[in-house]
This record gives sequence, structure tokens and C-alpha cells, in this order.
Amino acid sequence: MPGENVQDWSVTAANNGSADSGINWAEGQARATVNDSARSMMAAIAKDRNLKNGSITTGGSANAQTFTSGVGYSGAVPTGLRVKLKIGAALTNTGATTLNMDAIGAATVKAPDGAALTGGELIAGAYSDFVFDGTSWWLQGTAISGLVKKAGDTMSGDLNIVKSAPQLKLLSTDATAAAVVLGRSGLNRWQLLETSEAESGGNVGSNFSLLSYDDAGAPIGSLIKADRKTGRVEIYGRTDGSAVTTSFQGEFLDLGPNSGGPLPNGSGQVMLSTSIPAGEWDLWAQALLAGTAGLGASGSISLASGTIDLAAVTTTIIHSGGAAVLALPRRVNFATATNVFFNAFVFGSGVNFSNTYLRCRRAS
Repeated sequence: MPGENVQDWSVTAANNGSADSGINWAEGQARATVNDSARSMMAAIAKDRNLKNGSITTGGSANAQTFTSGVGYSGAVPTGLRVKLKIGAALTNTGATTLNMDAIGAATVKAPDGAALTGGELIAGAYSDFVFDGTSWWLQGTAISGLVKKAGDTMSGDLNIVKSAPQLKLLSTDATAAAVVLGRSGLNRWQLLETSEAESGGNVGSNFSLLSYDDAGAPIGSLIKADRKTGRVEIYGRTDGSAVTTSFQGEFLDLGPNSGGPLPNGSGQVMLSTSIPAGEWDLWAQALLAGTAGLGASGSISLASGTIDLAAVTTTIIHSGGAAVLALPRRVNFATATNVFFNAFVFGSGVNFSNTYLRCRRAS
């Protein structure tokens, strides 16, 4: 063993005359050696202090860490040696880990329950205590099996967040999708998904989807999709549990928002239009109006541009600069795919339309 090493000292005072090769406390020693031995004894205590106060930082890699004791051990690590180490920057472990002191050799690090580490037990910048048993380093403290690890874990109990304005955030660090998966007996059943469409500015990309899974846990398809930019919501249905179809009751088409104006007195404008598949549909539209008090507008869902042939509703602006909602409910049965228009007409010059929507829902 090296000199100035408290691991060599005996608990029996009489045995410490020459127990440490760097310290001479032999009976009848020369006077000139006393001060040297006292200073060496102080050095030995200081080296042991540094091993236990966290002033030594680990190096190496996350799962194969190293450190220098300051004592200069060689050959073997003393059984029972206890150290407190600061885990080096970016060295949070990700799996089974070894620790190598003074280049003597890598030894396995064990959790307090004797198991190998699995990742996240040694945290970069934090302090960890270890004891060497002659073969392995034992991590001291609460058994990691009782904690949830930041690097990932499986919980067997409920998670309760009790605070003011609690939030659960899933923030992807790249272009991949973030998701919440619900299931049973280890198999997926539902998935709430922030989709992985690229973001290109202008609120484009990172849309929303609700997916369903079959009894074997395989994806069937998307039931609901929502576009982040336009707010358009698409609802899909199924006829046989495997094939997605858009021809089902409750299918929803949403166009808008759009704006227009100011329009001159007695004029009209097509605010929105779309092609509706064959079937029975509930159609309605809405808009905000702005202009001088006493002016107003009419609007209709029409089968031709510039005409009023379905439920026309007239709305009057009731105060200067104010706004009123224009809503037009109607159920129509189309034998074939049909173009539908939302036409707006004004009486009194200077009426503006904004936040105009045309909405269609399949009734049968």
C-alpha cells in the first residue's frame, strides 16, 4: 500500500509504529523524524478527507467512469473503502456502469439492492457515495427501485399532480411526433398524436390526430384529424373495422376563415365554396359583420354563385362599428357531388365580412 494511507492504520495503537510506510511512529524514534511524521499524518487525513467530501470528480464515459484517489493506490482497491464522488459533466449513466479508481481496473457498480444499474442513477453534477466490497462498488442511498428515473422508467402506481394550474407537457426535441397512448393488457387501443408534419412557418405542421388500434394492438387508422393552421377538423368513420371511409354519418367539412369587403350597396360576393359529396348534409355558415349602424347584410348557402336559393338570413348591424353573427342552418340531400357556395349580399355601402366559415356535416 502507498504511504500516507489511513487504510493501513490499525485500531490498536501499539501496532501503528510502522503501519504506514510514510509515517514513522516507532518507539524511540529520532527527534528529527517527529515533525516529518506529524506532517505526513496530516497529509494522510487530508487525502482521506478529499475521498469523502465530494471534491473528486469522475471522468471517463457515462457507463465506464474513472477517478483518481489522490492516495496513489495500486494493485487492488482496499476492501471497505468509502468515497463520495461528484459525477462529471455529461456523465449521467444510461445503463450498467463500472467505476475504475487509479487505473487499477473497472469494477461493477451495484444499486443498494444488489442489482446492476439501469440508467439515471448517477446524475451529472450530483454527488454519489460508494463503498467497495472487495469486488464491486456499492452505490449508497435509497434503492433506485423505489424512485422514478429521469432517463425513463415504468411506474406501478398512479401519478398525481397536485398544485395550482397543473400541466402535463410532452415536448418533442425534434421533428418526431409526441403522443399519449392508451391501452389494455399491454396492447395499444388509442393514441392521441401530435403529428410529424414538418413546420414551415405560418402555423403549418404539427397537427393533431386520434388513432384507434385493433385487438392485436396494431393501428387501424385515424378517426379525427385537426389542422393547426386552419382549424379544419376531419372526422372519419369505419364500416368493417379495418378500412377507413369518409362516407359515414357525422363526417365533417369545415372551410374558413375568410374575409371580404367593404362591399358597395346592393352588391354580393362569394365568400367560400366547396364540392360536397353525394348524400344528406346539414349545411350552415357564419360570419362577423362590421360597418355603420343601420347597415346590414344577407347571406345564403347556394348551389350557384351569386344566387340565394337556400335559407337566406338577413342581419342588421345594430351599432356603429359593431358586429353580428350570420348563421344559416339547412339540411340538403345531394344525389351527386355538388358545388356549394356561401354568398353574401349587403344593403348600405361599406359592410365588411370577417371570420367567415362554411360548415358541412353528413346527416346520413
